[in-house]
Parts: sequence; structure tokens; C-alpha cells
Amino acid sequence: MQNDIDSLSVDQYGAILNFPENSNEKKLVDLLLGIGIKRNVATTLTFLLKNKEVTSRGIERGANLRQPEVSSAMRELKLRNWVSEREVKKVGRGRPLKYYKMRASMDDIVKYLTGVHDKETERLMRNIQKLKKLSRDISGNK
Repeated sequence: MQNDIDSLSVDQYGAILNFPENSNEKKLVDLLLGIGIKRNVATTLTFLLKNKEVTSRGIERGANLRQPEVSSAMRELKLRNWVSEREVKKVGRGRPLKYYKMRASMDDIVKYLTGVHDKETERLMRNIQKLKKLSRDISGNK
């Protein structure tokens, strides 16, 4: 699939994405980046949401990521049980092809991320309250 250079966009790190600048896919990647998801994971996740089943090489080409970036992203996504993997033996010699597809729905992923960020917000608020109390104790203001 050859994209016209005008339909490509560049993320904040200078990586070319095969998502048009104002597309929902680009917006999804940006939102995932904004909540702390790594660029390669956000891009791979978005690419998988857009495609039913794809090889790692297909992800590399379609999302414009290098092989180590895709491998790292897939490791993280599999660890969270968000994607499934199947191997298909190639005819002749060589390693089997790995095919990936989404296992979790985006709703499930959002619920997970909400829980993670809710816990982090609670932790931060507890620390802020401790900071306020400690600073009052130190300064003598009650």
C-alpha cells in the first residue's frame, strides 16, 4: 500500500505515521501519548485497531516502525493480554510468520487505563496532602 506523501503525518518525535494529520487514528495516537503510552505501543495499538489481522512486517510497513519497535510494542501488548498472536509456517525454510490481532476491545483498554490513572491520581493526592501538612508543621502555620 503506497501512500501519497501529503497523506502522511509526523508525530512529535519526528516519526512518519501512515495516518493523515486530522484523522481519528492520528488523534488516538496523540491521546495515548498524552496519557503516557509509549509512541511505538500507541502507534501499534492504533494500527491493530484499524486492521483485523496483520503480520509484524505489515505493522512495520503500515505504521512506519522499525522491527525492534514493533517487537517491543507487541511484547507489552501481549503482556497486557490486549493482542493475540498466531504463527503460520512458511513454505520452505525460515521462521514462521507471526500474525497479530486485537484480543481486547478498546472499551476494555480504556477501563484498564482509567483504573491505572485513578490509582495514580489517588496516590498523588495523598502525597500532596502530606506535603501540605508537613510544610505547615515546618513553617509553624497550623
